[in-house]
Amino acid sequence: MKTARSVAHRSLSTALVATALALACAAHAQTDADFIAAKTAFERGDLRRLDALAPALSGHLLERYVRYWQLSPRLDSAAPEDVQAFFTAFPDGPLTDRLRVEWLKALGKRGDFHRFALDYPLPGSEDTELACYGIQYRYQRDGAEALAAAKPLWFTGTSTPDACEPLFTALIARGDITPADRRSRMRMATAGGNTRLAHAIAADLPAADRITAKEFAAVDRDPLRALRRAASRSNPPPDASSRSTRSSERRARMPAARTRRGANGAAGCRTPIATMATCASPITPHDS
Repeated sequence: MKTARSVAHRSLSTALVATALALACAAHAQTDADFIAAKTAFERGDLRRLDALAPALSGHLLERYVRYWQLSPRLDSAAPEDVQAFFTAFPDGPLTDRLRVEWLKALGKRGDFHRFALDYPLPGSEDTELACYGIQYRYQRDGAEALAAAKPLWFTGTSTPDACEPLFTALIARGDITPADRRSRMRMATAGGNTRLAHAIAADLPAADRITAKEFAAVDRDPLRALRRAASRSNPPPDASSRSTRSSERRARMPAARTRRGANGAAGCRTPIATMATCASPITPHDS
């Protein structure tokens, strides 16, 4: 009888353990399914569905991803306490590093440089957008001398983040980004096929250097013809004026290579249309 009771007890214990394991596996499978559903909701931008799933994933091995998905799309309006709670719960790791960068950009966009300063600078390299927010912060703290760090960021044929625009505007107003610098970037943009940026820079040039949309189209249709027209405008006939005559005589005494450089380089680059057609050769930051 005792043996029978022992066997029955063991059988019951085994059944209970098996039931517990089955329930644990089912619960684990359910939380995994919830995690996949949360990921899908994030990718679809369904934050309401994501918020509804999040409590079931508290304590899950991948909980930090769910918390990140909830915070990242809302950083522009997120409460600092909510962001800091994430950093406290998950102080290290690539996801935390990514959120720190995104949070600093959100603070820069808000103009909240008091909180920005609490975490800036971050260790490691920074992209152009964060670099420009960093310069904005130093500009507010240190004054105009901080603007110098923004000038190298101007010289690119690609569009720059909105965070850089106030810095470039200030540099142009101070004369630290010159018309020659602006033409250089316009040529970089043209060479890189970024016509939208090239048009925007051209439209914002001083009146004497401005290039119209019609002139851009002319260069696209026939660059050589545009070059000839630019050269003719840059070099009027010798009898146009006595000054022009003397200039022609001086050019006649120059070595041939230097004369070509004067006709196609320095003189040509001073006409708006030739800024694209004539001066698309090697570009340097202070090309003129």
